Amino acid sequence: NHEEVDFVVSFSPKGPKDVGLMKHRMLINVKNGAPVALIFRANVTVPEISLSLAEFNFGLVKVGHQGQVTLQLHNKNVVPATWAIKPPLEGADDWPFFTCSPASAKIEPRRKQNVVLKFTP
Repeated sequence: NHEEVDFVVSFSPKGPKDVGLMKHRMLINVKNGAPVALIFRANVTVPEISLSLAEFNFGLVKVGHQGQVTLQLHNKNVVPATWAIKPPLEGADDWPFFTCSPASAKIEPRRKQNVVLKFTP
């Protein structure tokens, strides 16, 4: 008479040091029997975003007018990438003059997304 037991194993990487091939061995003790070894393997990866522009130059923009630049984000890896534009922590007195559309999004693996940056002095 055999019994089966289903169980779920979860693995949550904690940071950049947990990227790459991971292997963990776990022993299951069997009452009145020999232990059973389970080996868990995972290839941990993170999103990899590249930008189509390294620098954004709006050129000469008159006060009350708008400069616009479109850039493309490319998720080069096999996992989704969630991103968001946030103001700098300091020295951002001119931040209100800038907008980004969209301001946040999720890019699926190996996909690209256009982002429009606007500057209105």
